[in-house]
Amino acid sequence: MVEVKAHAHVLALDTDPDFGYSDAMLEAATVVSADEYSAVTQRAHRAQQGSYRPRQISFHTGPLKAGWPDHVPYDLVVSLCPFGRLPNTWPGRAA
Repeated sequence: MVEVKAHAHVLALDTDPDFGYSDAMLEAATVVSADEYSAVTQRAHRAQQGSYRPRQISFHTGPLKAGWPDHVPYDLVVSLCPFGRLPNTWPGRAA
């Protein structure tokens, strides 16, 4: 498991629709969570709102290969995406 600092700014690509493992791992961080499917981000947002621990997390829908450049730099980029190779834009998103 990756150690995430308390005030880290994290990009989580491929949103966990049940707001589960990957989001729990990032519990102490400010998270930008992105997915290509609006149904997934909406479900995750509803799950997060029902969580007993409100956190600083924003959900976005759009293409993931660009690595969500709107909020760069990130301290950490986490992904569950099934890409064959790491998109070359992602390394430039981390600080």
